[in-house]
Amino acid sequence: MKRTLLHLLLLTSAALSGCASPPPPDPTMPAHNLRIDGDDVTVSFAELPLGEFLKLAQEVTEEVYTFDSRQAATVEPLSLQGEVHCKRADFGEFVQTTLYLRGMCVRVRDAGGLRVLEVVPIADSRGS
Repeated sequence: MKRTLLHLLLLTSAALSGCASPPPPDPTMPAHNLRIDGDDVTVSFAELPLGEFLKLAQEVTEEVYTFDSRQAATVEPLSLQGEVHCKRADFGEFVQTTLYLRGMCVRVRDAGGLRVLEVVPIADSRGS
């Protein structure tokens, strides 16, 4: 009886310690899933760094995004619960909302026919 109880205790302890920490991320899995079907976009992502998120946004919107990599290093990776389905023309709004939730915003730089979307901290958005 004593031995069975000890065995059960060890098994429970091993099971609980396995529950305490999630398994490490699989490096072979993509950080995001993107599907573009005509004008329809479906996207999901987890732990996506800001630079990768902006690459994804650029692919969908065909806009040029830029950011200061030193500032980007202070932004937590972005995660999305589930999938987002939207029209391609509306994806820029999704990008801006996602950035806003991370304390960032888009400043439009438009000069000589070249349009660049600069991602800056909201506190810096008042300057030009």
